[in-house]
Amino acid sequence: MRKGTSYMRALSACVAFAACAAAAAERPYEFRAELETVHEAGLRDETAAAAADEFAFSDGAAVSLPAGADEVLRNAAMDFADYMLVSMGVGARVTYDEAAGRRGGVVVRLDGRLAARQYRVKTAPGGVEISAVDGKAAAQALYHLEDLMSLRRAPFLKHGEETRRMRFATRMVHSGWGMDIAPERYIARMAHHGYDSLVVYVKRVGKTKSCEAVADVNAIIRSAARHGVGVWLYTSVKAYVHPDDPGAQEVFDGTYGAIARAYPEAKGIVLVGESCSFPSRDERTCADPYEVKVARGDSRPAPGWFPCRDYPDWLRCVEKAVRSQAPGMKVVFWTYNWARDRTPEVPAERLRLIDALPLEGTVLQSTFELPEAMGFPNGYSVQASDYTVSCPGPGANFAAEAARAARRGLELFAMSNTGGHTWDFGTIPFYPVPFQWARRNSALVKAHEEWGLSGLMESHHYGWTPSLVSELAKEAFTEGGMPFHAHIRAIAARDYGKGNADAAVEVWRLWSAHAAHLPPTLGNQ
Repeated sequence: MRKGTSYMRALSACVAFAACAAAAAERPYEFRAELETVHEAGLRDETAAAAADEFAFSDGAAVSLPAGADEVLRNAAMDFADYMLVSMGVGARVTYDEAAGRRGGVVVRLDGRLAARQYRVKTAPGGVEISAVDGKAAAQALYHLEDLMSLRRAPFLKHGEETRRMRFATRMVHSGWGMDIAPERYIARMAHHGYDSLVVYVKRVGKTKSCEAVADVNAIIRSAARHGVGVWLYTSVKAYVHPDDPGAQEVFDGTYGAIARAYPEAKGIVLVGESCSFPSRDERTCADPYEVKVARGDSRPAPGWFPCRDYPDWLRCVEKAVRSQAPGMKVVFWTYNWARDRTPEVPAERLRLIDALPLEGTVLQSTFELPEAMGFPNGYSVQASDYTVSCPGPGANFAAEAARAARRGLELFAMSNTGGHTWDFGTIPFYPVPFQWARRNSALVKAHEEWGLSGLMESHHYGWTPSLVSELAKEAFTEGGMPFHAHIRAIAARDYGKGNADAAVEVWRLWSAHAAHLPPTLGNQ
């Protein structure tokens, strides 16, 4: 009976939410105003008082920076002052005077002896001290202080010391503001949620997925860099030539090389078979573009959909073209298309391909759950198609590829969708099934520990919207982060009040349990 009562409460909450949504229809693109709101106004609970073991900020508090602080840290410090005023009603300022920071403020120091992406925070009765390995890590420390005060709904921080480190070197999302369009305030929100990379879909130099006019990708790169965010170029550029053809390298230089020459400050280029196929000489494929193959009725896979044995040669030509223009740029080789192939020989061929990939600068990216077989209590079974939250992962394909990449020493990324939604219902902002997301987050952390997983693509095409899902992911992907159960209850208390926190968590638990029973069929997606 108790379970039924809980379910009815959850159902009532859904009905009430739907009614509110219907009554408050948005004007077109009104959602963008929220995406650009970095700090929520009036977040402070004026009735709250600092406990004996808490430090309280007051008007005049200073954030002192080390001499020579870089632009990322300077921006983060000014952001912190803005947060204090807008969200907490406390006037704060930024200075290079360490003595001022010691008088009831924040002192930021850089310490190159710390590990990459690591910082320490010490809060005492007299104020806060931050030690960070560099400006990006110090910025994350300041954002962390904002998170803690937001959860407390007051400008108070508990006394103590903590050491935190972002587990993943790369966390990338597509823009949710608009395809390949990312105003700087939206990028700032990305940085607050722990993302350090933005994906831009480049069709060719000056052309993005959303813009057939001239697209200024370098402007996006510059504005992102001001917040410690890099840009990765997801591309459908094609050099439709075989590596052994006469003059082939010149074709690669004029396509992929041209992209690198135009955007040398980009972090890397992301390649996936269907967008970057080539005329393979592997006799198991049709050697034609997909559209030609379909028109001819050829039953063999197009090269973009099969792990052809000459892909490593093709990739070497791409990498040579890219590095001749941008030596530090990485090339991400994503195995999505042959993970979706169900033919028996593909798994073994995929691993043979990984064994032959060039090591220098190549990043292997594998989809975390695709195409895992799933069984349901009623006896129905299905293979996961594309991306789904119903299967936490890792799938068998990912596990096999990750183990092989670790054995070879290849850098490994995962397509994880942990920004908050998958393609089960691709056009909604996020799925409020945090317990299910927590299972995936934990599995990704385990993959990081076991196979050296170093980067995540956390949204694709439909972009990213700030939510409790991305808040929880940030802590899960941080060494020293807040434990899941404590964090989710703190979020519920912040958003719905302490008296309603348990009920909100129960609704999320029920929704999460039901999410595991959604059959992720290709037709539905």
